[in-house]
Amino acid sequence: STRTVPHYPLPLPPSKVSPPLPAMASLLILLLAGMSCVAHGVQQRAPAGRLAAAQVPMLAEMRAAPWNATAQQRGCKAIWKFAFPPHEEWIQIRKNSRQDAAIAAGSDVTIIQAMQRFPDDMGLQIACIEGLAGMAAWNSDAYVKMGDHGAVEAMAEAVKRFSDREEMMGAVGNLGHFTDFKPSNEANLQRMAKSNMTAAILAGLRTFYNNGRVVMGILGYFSNACVPESIRAQMVRAGWLELTAQIMRDHLYYPGIPAEVIWDNDECFMDSSEYRNRQGDAGLPKEVIKAMNASNHGVHTDVVTEDRMYQNGLDMVIKFARGNATHKATLTEAGACEVVGDGMRRGLKVRRSLFCGVLAVLSCSAPPSC
Repeated sequence: STRTVPHYPLPLPPSKVSPPLPAMASLLILLLAGMSCVAHGVQQRAPAGRLAAAQVPMLAEMRAAPWNATAQQRGCKAIWKFAFPPHEEWIQIRKNSRQDAAIAAGSDVTIIQAMQRFPDDMGLQIACIEGLAGMAAWNSDAYVKMGDHGAVEAMAEAVKRFSDREEMMGAVGNLGHFTDFKPSNEANLQRMAKSNMTAAILAGLRTFYNNGRVVMGILGYFSNACVPESIRAQMVRAGWLELTAQIMRDHLYYPGIPAEVIWDNDECFMDSSEYRNRQGDAGLPKEVIKAMNASNHGVHTDVVTEDRMYQNGLDMVIKFARGNATHKATLTEAGACEVVGDGMRRGLKVRRSLFCGVLAVLSCSAPPSC
Protein backbone atom coordinates (compact mmCIF):
# COMPACT_ATOMS: atom_id res chain seq x y z
CA SER A 1 0.00 0.00 0.00
CA THR A 2 1.10 3.59 -0.57
CA ARG A 3 2.58 5.24 2.49
CA THR A 4 1.53 8.75 3.43
CA VAL A 5 3.91 9.27 6.35
CA PRO A 6 7.64 9.14 5.53
CA HIS A 7 10.13 7.47 7.79
CA TYR A 8 12.39 9.32 10.18
CA PRO A 9 16.05 8.91 9.27
CA LEU A 10 18.89 10.11 11.47
CA PRO A 11 20.19 12.54 12.54
CA LEU A 12 17.49 13.59 14.99
CA PRO A 13 16.67 17.30 14.70
CA PRO A 14 17.37 19.61 17.63
CA SER A 15 14.39 20.81 19.64
CA LYS A 16 14.79 24.22 18.07
CA VAL A 17 16.94 25.45 15.22
CA SER A 18 17.55 29.19 15.23
CA PRO A 19 18.67 30.82 11.97
CA PRO A 20 22.45 31.23 12.24
CA LEU A 21 23.99 34.65 11.77
CA PRO A 22 25.39 35.22 8.25
CA ALA A 23 29.15 34.89 7.97
CA MET A 24 31.16 38.12 7.64
CA ALA A 25 31.93 37.52 3.98
CA SER A 26 28.23 37.10 3.26
CA LEU A 27 27.46 40.37 5.03
CA LEU A 28 30.09 42.12 2.93
CA ILE A 29 28.52 40.76 -0.23
CA LEU A 30 25.15 42.20 0.80
CA LEU A 31 26.71 45.54 1.79
CA LEU A 32 28.64 45.93 -1.46
CA ALA A 33 25.58 45.03 -3.51
CA GLY A 34 23.58 47.71 -1.72
CA MET A 35 26.33 50.32 -2.17
CA SER A 36 26.45 49.59 -5.89
CA CYS A 37 22.73 50.21 -6.24
CA VAL A 38 22.94 53.50 -4.32
CA ALA A 39 25.91 54.67 -6.41
CA HIS A 40 23.88 54.31 -9.58
CA GLY A 41 20.88 56.03 -8.03
CA VAL A 42 18.64 53.04 -8.75
CA GLN A 43 16.99 50.65 -6.32
CA GLN A 44 17.87 47.43 -8.13
CA ARG A 45 17.11 43.89 -7.03
CA ALA A 46 20.07 41.56 -6.76
CA PRO A 47 19.93 38.48 -9.03
CA ALA A 48 18.08 35.67 -7.28
CA GLY A 49 21.08 33.35 -7.23
CA ARG A 50 23.41 35.98 -5.77
CA LEU A 51 20.94 37.01 -3.08
CA ALA A 52 20.36 33.40 -2.11
CA ALA A 53 24.11 32.76 -1.93
CA ALA A 54 24.49 35.68 0.45
CA GLN A 55 21.79 34.23 2.69
CA VAL A 56 23.43 30.82 3.07
CA PRO A 57 26.03 30.75 5.87
CA MET A 58 29.57 29.67 4.97
CA LEU A 59 28.80 29.24 1.26
CA ALA A 60 30.99 32.17 0.23
CA GLU A 61 33.84 30.83 2.36
CA MET A 62 33.54 27.37 0.81
CA ARG A 63 33.81 28.85 -2.65
CA ALA A 64 36.65 31.17 -1.70
CA ALA A 65 38.75 28.31 -0.29
CA PRO A 66 37.83 25.22 -2.35
CA TRP A 67 41.00 23.32 -1.41
CA ASN A 68 40.74 24.01 2.31
CA ALA A 69 39.22 20.84 3.75
CA THR A 70 38.50 22.48 7.11
CA ALA A 71 36.52 25.28 5.47
CA GLN A 72 34.57 22.77 3.37
CA GLN A 73 33.68 20.60 6.35
CA ARG A 74 32.69 23.61 8.43
CA GLY A 75 30.55 24.86 5.56
CA CYS A 76 28.73 21.55 5.20
CA LYS A 77 27.87 21.60 8.89
CA ALA A 78 26.65 25.19 8.70
CA ILE A 79 24.42 24.43 5.72
CA TRP A 80 22.86 21.50 7.60
CA LYS A 81 21.99 23.79 10.50
CA PHE A 82 20.66 26.43 8.11
CA ALA A 83 18.47 24.13 6.03
CA PHE A 84 17.24 21.26 8.21
CA PRO A 85 13.57 21.72 9.26
CA PRO A 86 13.09 22.96 12.84
CA HIS A 87 11.44 20.54 15.23
CA GLU A 88 7.93 21.92 14.73
CA GLU A 89 8.18 21.62 10.95
CA TRP A 90 9.76 18.19 11.21
CA ILE A 91 6.93 16.73 13.28
CA GLN A 92 4.38 18.15 10.83
CA ILE A 93 6.35 16.73 7.88
CA ARG A 94 6.90 20.18 6.36
CA LYS A 95 9.94 21.38 4.50
CA ASN A 96 12.04 24.35 5.63
CA SER A 97 11.67 27.32 3.26
CA ARG A 98 15.39 27.99 3.61
CA GLN A 99 16.12 24.73 1.80
CA ASP A 100 14.94 26.26 -1.47
CA ALA A 101 17.17 29.30 -0.94
CA ALA A 102 20.13 27.02 -0.35
CA ILE A 103 19.43 25.05 -3.53
CA ALA A 104 18.91 28.25 -5.55
CA ALA A 105 22.33 29.39 -4.37
CA GLY A 106 23.93 26.18 -5.63
CA SER A 107 24.84 24.92 -2.16
CA ASP A 108 24.40 21.29 -3.18
CA VAL A 109 26.77 21.62 -6.13
CA THR A 110 29.38 23.28 -3.91
CA ILE A 111 29.06 20.44 -1.39
CA ILE A 112 29.29 17.74 -4.07
CA GLN A 113 32.44 19.37 -5.44
CA ALA A 114 33.96 19.38 -1.95
CA MET A 115 33.25 15.66 -1.61
CA GLN A 116 34.94 15.03 -4.95
CA ARG A 117 38.03 17.05 -3.98
CA PHE A 118 38.54 15.27 -0.66
CA PRO A 119 37.36 11.66 -1.16
CA ASP A 120 39.64 10.28 1.58
CA ASP A 121 38.51 12.68 4.32
CA MET A 122 35.83 10.73 6.16
CA GLY A 123 34.89 13.55 8.51
CA LEU A 124 34.31 15.88 5.59
CA GLN A 125 32.33 13.24 3.72
CA ILE A 126 30.00 12.68 6.67
CA ALA A 127 29.50 16.40 7.27
CA CYS A 128 28.73 16.94 3.60
CA ILE A 129 26.30 14.00 3.47
CA GLU A 130 24.48 15.62 6.39
CA GLY A 131 24.60 19.00 4.64
CA LEU A 132 22.93 17.54 1.56
CA ALA A 133 20.37 15.73 3.72
CA GLY A 134 19.52 18.96 5.51
CA MET A 135 18.41 20.46 2.20
CA ALA A 136 16.49 17.32 1.20
CA ALA A 137 14.45 16.66 4.35
CA TRP A 138 10.70 16.59 3.53
CA ASN A 139 11.44 18.53 0.32
CA SER A 140 10.81 16.49 -2.81
CA ASP A 141 11.58 19.36 -5.19
CA ALA A 142 14.95 19.81 -3.53
CA TYR A 143 15.99 16.17 -3.54
CA VAL A 144 14.92 15.73 -7.15
CA LYS A 145 17.18 18.62 -8.17
CA MET A 146 20.06 17.37 -6.05
CA GLY A 147 19.69 13.90 -7.51
CA ASP A 148 20.01 15.38 -10.98
CA HIS A 149 23.15 17.20 -9.83
CA GLY A 150 24.87 13.98 -8.69
CA ALA A 151 24.21 14.02 -4.94
CA VAL A 152 23.21 10.35 -4.70
CA GLU A 153 26.32 9.14 -6.52
CA ALA A 154 28.58 11.32 -4.35
CA MET A 155 27.05 9.98 -1.14
CA ALA A 156 27.13 6.39 -2.38
CA GLU A 157 30.84 6.62 -3.17
CA ALA A 158 31.53 7.89 0.35
CA VAL A 159 29.50 5.10 1.92
CA LYS A 160 31.31 2.41 -0.08
CA ARG A 161 34.74 3.90 0.58
CA PHE A 162 34.24 3.95 4.35
CA SER A 163 31.86 1.02 4.80
CA ASP A 164 34.17 -0.49 7.41
CA ARG A 165 33.96 2.60 9.62
CA GLU A 166 31.33 2.88 12.31
CA GLU A 167 30.99 6.64 11.92
CA MET A 168 30.09 6.37 8.25
CA MET A 169 27.62 3.58 8.83
CA GLY A 170 25.97 5.82 11.41
CA ALA A 171 25.45 8.44 8.69
CA VAL A 172 23.76 6.11 6.18
CA GLY A 173 20.28 7.04 7.39
CA ASN A 174 20.72 10.51 5.92
CA LEU A 175 20.34 9.05 2.44
CA GLY A 176 16.74 8.24 3.29
CA HIS A 177 15.90 11.94 3.02
CA PHE A 178 16.28 11.62 -0.76
CA THR A 179 13.51 9.04 -1.20
CA ASP A 180 10.65 10.00 1.10
CA PHE A 181 7.75 10.70 -1.23
CA LYS A 182 6.22 8.76 -4.11
CA PRO A 183 6.54 9.15 -7.08
CA SER A 184 9.24 11.84 -6.86
CA ASN A 185 11.63 9.36 -5.25
CA GLU A 186 11.82 6.99 -8.23
CA ALA A 187 14.86 8.48 -9.97
CA ASN A 188 16.90 8.59 -6.76
CA LEU A 189 15.89 5.03 -5.88
CA GLN A 190 17.16 3.86 -9.25
CA ARG A 191 20.40 5.75 -8.70
CA MET A 192 20.82 3.99 -5.36
CA ALA A 193 20.14 0.63 -6.97
CA LYS A 194 22.81 1.30 -9.61
CA SER A 195 25.34 2.41 -7.00
CA ASN A 196 25.87 -1.16 -5.71
CA MET A 197 26.22 0.03 -2.12
CA THR A 198 23.62 -2.36 -0.68
CA ALA A 199 26.14 -5.10 0.09
CA ALA A 200 28.46 -2.64 1.81
CA ILE A 201 25.65 -1.24 3.97
CA LEU A 202 24.39 -4.68 4.99
CA ALA A 203 27.94 -5.74 5.87
CA GLY A 204 28.19 -2.63 8.03
CA LEU A 205 24.90 -3.50 9.71
CA ARG A 206 26.30 -6.85 10.81
CA THR A 207 29.69 -5.45 11.81
CA PHE A 208 28.23 -2.70 14.00
CA TYR A 209 25.13 -4.59 15.07
CA ASN A 210 25.44 -3.60 18.73
CA ASN A 211 25.38 0.12 17.93
CA GLY A 212 21.71 1.12 18.00
CA ARG A 213 22.35 4.38 16.18
CA VAL A 214 23.97 2.55 13.27
CA VAL A 215 21.16 0.00 13.15
CA MET A 216 18.52 2.75 13.25
CA GLY A 217 20.17 4.72 10.46
CA ILE A 218 20.52 1.73 8.17
CA LEU A 219 16.93 0.66 8.79
CA GLY A 220 15.87 4.19 7.93
CA TYR A 221 17.78 4.06 4.67
CA PHE A 222 16.24 0.75 3.63
CA SER A 223 12.71 1.87 4.51
CA ASN A 224 12.47 3.32 1.02
CA ALA A 225 15.54 1.85 -0.65
CA CYS A 226 14.00 -1.62 -0.40
CA VAL A 227 11.41 -0.71 -3.05
CA PRO A 228 13.51 -1.45 -6.19
CA GLU A 229 13.46 -5.18 -6.88
CA SER A 230 17.23 -5.30 -7.42
CA ILE A 231 17.93 -3.92 -3.93
CA ARG A 232 15.24 -6.09 -2.35
CA ALA A 233 16.80 -9.20 -3.88
CA GLN A 234 20.22 -8.22 -2.52
CA MET A 235 18.73 -7.75 0.93
CA VAL A 236 17.09 -11.18 0.87
CA ARG A 237 20.31 -12.86 -0.28
CA ALA A 238 22.16 -11.19 2.57
CA GLY A 239 19.76 -12.67 5.14
CA TRP A 240 17.60 -9.61 5.78
CA LEU A 241 14.42 -11.58 6.51
CA GLU A 242 16.01 -13.52 9.35
CA LEU A 243 18.18 -10.67 10.60
CA THR A 244 15.32 -8.25 11.20
CA ALA A 245 13.58 -10.64 13.59
CA GLN A 246 16.79 -10.79 15.60
CA ILE A 247 17.07 -6.99 15.51
CA MET A 248 13.59 -6.75 17.02
CA ARG A 249 14.63 -9.06 19.86
CA ASP A 250 17.90 -7.29 20.59
CA HIS A 251 16.87 -3.66 20.06
CA LEU A 252 13.24 -3.56 21.23
CA TYR A 253 13.90 -0.65 23.58
CA TYR A 254 16.03 1.49 21.27
CA PRO A 255 13.75 4.40 20.21
CA GLY A 256 12.61 3.97 16.64
CA ILE A 257 14.14 0.61 15.77
CA PRO A 258 10.99 -1.54 16.20
CA ALA A 259 8.96 0.85 14.05
CA GLU A 260 11.60 0.91 11.31
CA VAL A 261 11.81 -2.89 11.20
CA ILE A 262 8.02 -3.05 10.93
CA TRP A 263 7.91 -0.32 8.28
CA ASP A 264 10.63 -1.90 6.15
CA ASN A 265 9.12 -5.37 6.15
CA ASP A 266 5.53 -4.21 5.69
CA GLU A 267 6.56 -1.93 2.83
CA CYS A 268 8.66 -4.38 0.85
CA PHE A 269 8.40 -8.01 1.95
CA MET A 270 4.94 -8.88 3.27
CA ASP A 271 3.27 -9.42 -0.09
CA SER A 272 5.39 -12.50 -0.81
CA SER A 273 4.31 -15.78 0.78
CA GLU A 274 7.89 -17.05 0.52
CA TYR A 275 9.21 -14.05 2.41
CA ARG A 276 6.44 -14.24 5.03
CA ASN A 277 7.23 -17.91 5.65
CA ARG A 278 10.90 -17.15 6.19
CA GLN A 279 10.01 -14.28 8.50
CA GLY A 280 7.60 -16.54 10.35
CA ASP A 281 10.25 -19.21 10.79
CA ALA A 282 12.56 -16.52 12.19
CA GLY A 283 9.94 -15.48 14.75
CA LEU A 284 9.02 -12.06 13.38
CA PRO A 285 5.23 -12.31 14.02
CA LYS A 286 5.83 -12.73 17.74
CA GLU A 287 8.28 -9.81 17.77
CA VAL A 288 5.71 -7.52 16.13
CA ILE A 289 3.23 -8.30 18.91
CA LYS A 290 5.92 -7.68 21.52
CA ALA A 291 6.65 -4.27 19.99
CA MET A 292 2.96 -3.32 20.01
CA ASN A 293 2.68 -4.46 23.62
CA ALA A 294 5.75 -2.42 24.56
CA SER A 295 4.14 0.61 22.92
CA ASN A 296 0.99 0.01 24.96
CA HIS A 297 3.13 0.26 28.08
CA GLY A 298 4.87 3.52 27.19
CA VAL A 299 7.92 2.40 25.20
CA HIS A 300 8.75 4.78 22.34
CA THR A 301 8.93 2.35 19.45
CA ASP A 302 8.73 5.08 16.79
CA VAL A 303 10.47 8.44 16.56
CA VAL A 304 7.59 9.91 14.55
CA THR A 305 4.38 8.71 16.26
CA GLU A 306 3.21 5.48 17.85
CA ASP A 307 0.21 5.68 15.53
CA ARG A 308 2.46 4.98 12.56
CA MET A 309 4.10 1.94 14.13
CA TYR A 310 0.73 0.56 15.20
CA GLN A 311 -0.89 1.00 11.80
CA ASN A 312 1.96 -0.76 10.01
CA GLY A 313 2.12 -3.45 12.70
CA LEU A 314 -1.59 -4.20 12.37
CA ASP A 315 -1.17 -4.45 8.61
CA MET A 316 1.59 -7.02 9.12
CA VAL A 317 -0.52 -9.00 11.59
CA ILE A 318 -3.39 -9.26 9.10
CA LYS A 319 -1.08 -10.44 6.32
CA PHE A 320 0.60 -13.02 8.53
CA ALA A 321 -2.72 -14.34 9.87
CA ARG A 322 -4.44 -14.55 6.50
CA GLY A 323 -1.50 -16.16 4.79
CA ASN A 324 -0.72 -19.06 7.07
CA ALA A 325 -2.58 -20.94 9.82
CA THR A 326 0.68 -21.53 11.68
CA HIS A 327 1.41 -17.82 11.73
CA LYS A 328 -2.12 -17.12 12.96
CA ALA A 329 -1.62 -19.58 15.81
CA THR A 330 1.74 -18.00 16.66
CA LEU A 331 0.16 -14.55 16.85
CA THR A 332 -2.64 -15.81 19.09
CA GLU A 333 -0.20 -17.58 21.39
CA ALA A 334 1.83 -14.37 21.62
CA GLY A 335 -1.21 -12.60 23.07
CA ALA A 336 -2.23 -10.69 19.95
CA CYS A 337 -5.91 -10.51 20.93
CA GLU A 338 -5.15 -8.83 24.26
CA VAL A 339 -2.44 -6.56 22.85
CA VAL A 340 -4.55 -5.35 19.92
CA GLY A 341 -7.54 -4.84 22.22
CA ASP A 342 -5.40 -2.72 24.55
CA GLY A 343 -4.13 -0.73 21.60
CA MET A 344 -7.66 -0.13 20.39
CA ARG A 345 -8.54 1.48 23.73
CA ARG A 346 -5.59 3.90 23.58
CA GLY A 347 -7.27 6.31 21.19
CA LEU A 348 -4.51 6.11 18.61
CA LYS A 349 -5.00 7.83 15.27
CA VAL A 350 -5.45 4.51 13.52
CA ARG A 351 -8.54 3.47 11.58
CA ARG A 352 -10.92 1.60 13.89
CA SER A 353 -11.78 -0.68 10.99
CA LEU A 354 -8.15 -1.83 10.93
CA PHE A 355 -8.29 -2.84 14.59
CA CYS A 356 -11.60 -4.60 13.99
CA GLY A 357 -10.21 -6.36 10.95
CA VAL A 358 -7.27 -7.73 12.95
CA LEU A 359 -9.53 -8.95 15.75
CA ALA A 360 -11.78 -10.65 13.19
CA VAL A 361 -9.02 -12.41 11.27
CA LEU A 362 -7.51 -13.66 14.55
CA SER A 363 -10.95 -14.87 15.73
CA CYS A 364 -10.70 -12.64 18.81
CA SER A 365 -13.67 -11.25 20.70
CA ALA A 366 -14.37 -7.70 19.54
CA PRO A 367 -16.24 -4.75 21.08
CA PRO A 368 -19.77 -3.97 19.84
CA SER A 369 -18.43 -0.97 17.91
CA CYS A 370 -16.81 -3.40 15.46
